[in-house]
Amino acid sequence: NTKFKGGDYFSAKCLYSGALELLERCCLHVDKADETWEGLKNNMALCDLKRKEWTRVIDTTTEVLTRNPSNTKALYRRGVARMGHGKFADAQRDLRAALELEPQNADARQKLAEAMRQAKQKQNADREQADKLKGFLCGERLDDSVAVSEDGGVRKLHGNENAPLLATWLKREWLL
Repeated sequence: NTKFKGGDYFSAKCLYSGALELLERCCLHVDKADETWEGLKNNMALCDLKRKEWTRVIDTTTEVLTRNPSNTKALYRRGVARMGHGKFADAQRDLRAALELEPQNADARQKLAEAMRQAKQKQNADREQADKLKGFLCGERLDDSVAVSEDGGVRKLHGNENAPLLATWLKREWLL
């Protein structure tokens, strides 16, 4: 915990990993070994979370949740990692599950609101991009630097103006 508090998350994770290996080799029969295992795995996930190692966080917390589906720390951390991956629907699902188990969890509530806001922004950006692509395929100009001719050819209006870039694969009837 000293390494973690000092901000050395990599070394802290190595120490947690070493403790986990010892636990798995010789102490799984001891009382509270499962709780200790979960604690070590959650600490490793937190170290990865601090280092923005989203995939590792997801893998580690999923392993914890396989053993204990009601582990709120694992649900919260996996939700945050899924946000980091841009998987906002999955993140919302994890954060809602954490809030069902722990309704007073202010961090989970705040992250859920953030995930919902980011999901909305991503949806709007995707819709805007799709509209631009649809317009481009229908022959609309995206900006003043690109012109689309009647036959589907594209010609740059800057640089080498005499060099048309023809989109031979694009047929006009597809756009109607």
